[in-house]
Amino acid sequence: MHRRKFLTYVSMSVPAFALIACSKKEQMSEEEIKKLREGAQNYHNQVKFVSEGDPIAKTFKYVENPNVGMTSLRPDKEGVPGKEQLCSNCHFYIPKADKPYGECQIMMGRGMVKEGGWCISWAPKQKDPAA
Repeated sequence: MHRRKFLTYVSMSVPAFALIACSKKEQMSEEEIKKLREGAQNYHNQVKFVSEGDPIAKTFKYVENPNVGMTSLRPDKEGVPGKEQLCSNCHFYIPKADKPYGECQIMMGRGMVKEGGWCISWAPKQKDPAA
């Protein structure tokens, strides 16, 4: 087959395949949607979080909710008031896309931390030099 003929067939078949794929698309039933939602919830429930009782977490005084009696432990750092220091704006926090939790480099893979958590190692995120 000549190259020109081959390219003609390919260029005509791609839109045809796309049209077939789109025409075969069916609506999901309520039951299928329910199963997907349950699966997503089960996945979220299986996420391992760092426990406040974990030895590393205790060392760094990690708390999931720092607003409960923790204000005295949260001094202002580098111009950021203690009450504004959260895992979500910490240099060591690596967020998970569209999730209210992420990884903490300080916790060494022991689990996820809540974005609203805090520990004594809090440090402000580095400013992007390109910005």
